[in-house]
Amino acid sequence: MGQKLLDLFDGYPMADVTGTLDRDISSIAYDSRKAEPEGLFIAMPGHHHDGSRFIGQAIDTQAGA
Repeated sequence: MGQKLLDLFDGYPMADVTGTLDRDISSIAYDSRKAEPEGLFIAMPGHHHDGSRFIGQAIDTQAGA
């Protein structure tokens, strides 16, 4: 994929940003088990689980954002 995080969020409002948006993103996943190093993990509510519960797991896989 190879895009900057800043470019992916261009035009979208952001309420709270911690860290830099000037980082390369190589993949996007909404399943924390599929999050990759330098990838973007999207935590969203689902039918059975809230994705925010799995942010720690995505961090453990070294997801970049």
